[in-house]
Amino acid sequence: MNHSLNCALATLQEEIAAHKLPRDAALKLIAERTRDLTRATGVAIAIDDGDGIVCRASTGSAPDIGARLSPSSGLSAECVRTGVVVLCEDTELDPRVDRDACRQLNIRSAVMVPLFSAATVVGLLEVFSASHQAFQEQDVVTLRRLADLITATVAPPAATPVPFPLEEALLEARHARRQRVRPMQLLR
Repeated sequence: MNHSLNCALATLQEEIAAHKLPRDAALKLIAERTRDLTRATGVAIAIDDGDGIVCRASTGSAPDIGARLSPSSGLSAECVRTGVVVLCEDTELDPRVDRDACRQLNIRSAVMVPLFSAATVVGLLEVFSASHQAFQEQDVVTLRRLADLITATVAPPAATPVPFPLEEALLEARHARRQRVRPMQLLR
């Protein structure tokens, strides 16, 4: 993983812990840092409050705090329903989005990352940009790591983040690589 990303995440975790930030203040700080780390023009963090998923932190061009997720349509609903990262490279061309709402918020591209607790989607980390095709693969990796931090911030201590399929595949590949290396090490 990227050393600067690891440092940024460690610093963010330390800041949240050192200031003993309440949940919503911690989420606001995470949203602001997410915006910086991904060059997004807006970030929203939405959490399930028992009656649905509601925006708890927002910065830049993003839905307002208190906005409720439509459970039946749109990118956010798809992310909650499938539990996978959803990417929209151009809101003007993607039939899944509400073009008028995106134009009002000046959103041309977006990434939605599910937040998990005990294998259940409990919220979303959403990033937006005024430019089309603004987010790259490294941004998705960054967002997945931030999603784990958000889950740790809002979930009960016993809950553990569910690894994303890509991360599981990387762990399996590392394990397999180590298994292949062992016989060679015995020859030394």
